[in-house]
Amino acid sequence: MSEPIISVAMSCYNEPFEWLKGAIDSILNQTIQEIEFNIVIDRPDYPFERNLRSYIANDSRVNVVALNKNTGVANAKQTAIEMCNAPYIALMDADDISLKNRFEVQLDFLNNNKHIDICGSWLKTFGSHEEVYKYPQKQKDFTLYLDSCIGCPTVMFRGTFLNKNPHFFNPQFRYGEDYEAWVRLFPKYRFENIPQVLLLYRISKTHVTKAKHNEMVGFISRPRLDILNYYLSKAGLPSIDAPISFKDLSIVSNAPCFPREHIGELLYRMLVSIPGLSLKDLYLQKKMGILNSLSSKHWRRLLKHLIGLKRTPYYPIS
Repeated sequence: MSEPIISVAMSCYNEPFEWLKGAIDSILNQTIQEIEFNIVIDRPDYPFERNLRSYIANDSRVNVVALNKNTGVANAKQTAIEMCNAPYIALMDADDISLKNRFEVQLDFLNNNKHIDICGSWLKTFGSHEEVYKYPQKQKDFTLYLDSCIGCPTVMFRGTFLNKNPHFFNPQFRYGEDYEAWVRLFPKYRFENIPQVLLLYRISKTHVTKAKHNEMVGFISRPRLDILNYYLSKAGLPSIDAPISFKDLSIVSNAPCFPREHIGELLYRMLVSIPGLSLKDLYLQKKMGILNSLSSKHWRRLLKHLIGLKRTPYYPIS
């Protein structure tokens, strides 16, 4: 077997074996076969470990490591990355499916765009519903202060990138580890998305409890504030301390780097991040209460616009 060109990093925790098989098959059947596939099991009692090892037993390209305790998705992904030895590294999730030509397209793109450090692509959801996420192609169009603008399981980058960034993911982030990574790397490196669907992203009906949702919000609040302050500094405006207030948003609304149509979206995300408030509460039960609590006519107009705000096409509203 020739030396691998691409190392693939993937972790698994609780995915059904059929989902895991689909993800594995989509990697092993790529048009580029010179790969190294590193899979990290992030729990000592993973019920399908024996099935997994049996399934890949005859393929020397696959390496499986089982951690002796649950360390969190960020640490598991980071462990898989640290096992990578090939010139290029691709990320993958255990419940998704990479299209057959994904690696070929991304490898060709990176070879022809030496100035790009990290590339992703569009993706198409499947499972409970289907939708194409058309992430912005150019970094100048990324709006990370609103949401992640690159799909984590679509990412590929050069192995040399790790020389300066050995800790790609921050193990302290049990949720939102990809968003934290993009925010941290965004000011220093070049990102670009290939405007082509290269991955199928599974949407399941797994229930997220209110407590877990609030914990997730807590993890991403700091990096979201960091990237917001990055844009404010570019505009020569003062930084904002957490939590973001309506007064702070009035500063943002005057920043030329914030397109007018994004201000309502930012306000929306601030409101829905309040623990205990649901979309139904905001838009049906408390709509007038929110409007009447604001003395500024500017913010009343903004909220009225917000109530009819349409979904941004390249990512889901959560």
